[in-house]
Amino acid sequence: MHFYRRYQFRLTKADTTGILLRRAIEVAGPAATAKFFLADSTSGHASIVDRVAKSYAPLASFNCMIEEKTDSKVRALSNLDGRFDHPNPNGVTGTVPLSTLAEIADGIPRRFPFGYATFLIEGFPEQCPSSPPAGGHPWPDIDPALLGNSVPGILLTSRWWTPRRELKFSACVPVALAEGGGRVSNPPPDVIARLAQLGRIPKKAPLVGLAPPEGSTPDLSRIAAVSSSWKENLQQRVSTLPLPHALPVDPPRSVGSGFTSPHKASLVITFRPRGYRPDSEGSGHGFFQFRKTTSRGNNLTLSVDVGGAISHSCSAFLGLEGPGWYSPFHLAVSPGPWGGQYPISSPEIWRQVVENLAVVVDHAEATSVADAEALAPFAPAWFSAEN
Repeated sequence: MHFYRRYQFRLTKADTTGILLRRAIEVAGPAATAKFFLADSTSGHASIVDRVAKSYAPLASFNCMIEEKTDSKVRALSNLDGRFDHPNPNGVTGTVPLSTLAEIADGIPRRFPFGYATFLIEGFPEQCPSSPPAGGHPWPDIDPALLGNSVPGILLTSRWWTPRRELKFSACVPVALAEGGGRVSNPPPDVIARLAQLGRIPKKAPLVGLAPPEGSTPDLSRIAAVSSSWKENLQQRVSTLPLPHALPVDPPRSVGSGFTSPHKASLVITFRPRGYRPDSEGSGHGFFQFRKTTSRGNNLTLSVDVGGAISHSCSAFLGLEGPGWYSPFHLAVSPGPWGGQYPISSPEIWRQVVENLAVVVDHAEATSVADAEALAPFAPAWFSAEN
């Protein structure tokens, strides 16, 4: 079985799209190639894509209209193939000189304010092929549905995200099962040294894109049915639980924002005794993630979103994950239409929201989460060791 680790690098204020892409190209070496997706903003301004396609002749053939999941269309420059979200609908998947892409990246966001820009530098490390061999996709044991986030190589994304532009920079590299099979190793020293040239190596680099181990396939259709049933009956379940607080069915408007109001301390105090550990790598502005290992060795994640710069409400879900499978369980903190995204209007309301959430989490773990996990085998030792 093959394994892959994703290293998400922390960035500094000095990092720009151009600086990061040039760094990735230099580390990957002359044999590397690039996949790209550069999309117009949806704000209705003149097309940046058309302007770039006219300025850089090698990109003209990649200009296309791509359908979004919301049934809308966006103009983009894309050489992505069918392994990815947003493939080029005309089948144009050739390469472009890396120097050309670097020039364009230098102009993001001032000269070229793309709504969304993605660059994937393939061929790093060199043992990762960048084109599919005959008979299948090039990365054994990576679920094709996850390829958009888990393709080996160096991934750079740059997009508008309230209240500013968001940059993400990561690398996905192959690793091996350590001797004895109890854990998955880290990359060899030469690859670690090159990763260090990309940025500060994070303490934790999760395994990504796994397929279920041979002979231990979970019953995915029945797991999905359990998750769907939980979602369909969530309101009824919540209405029968002994919630500690009767939150207003018609709540007052939220006050403050998810970026400025204090949230984490209450979550830690409430969920750490339940075995959840704060996950700093998975958390961000207005978003908190906690993890724990189940009795069957799988990973259970609690994610709590409290809003952005101009919003302030609580939505949460549990994610049950084993090697090669994942099942979400949406949560609510009260009955009624606001229970799944409850406005936070005061510190007292936030306290009540967290205490109600704890009761719903306990109930989910004891019922549907446990039912779903029983349809999958015990996680192997190497997976549990990752958690």
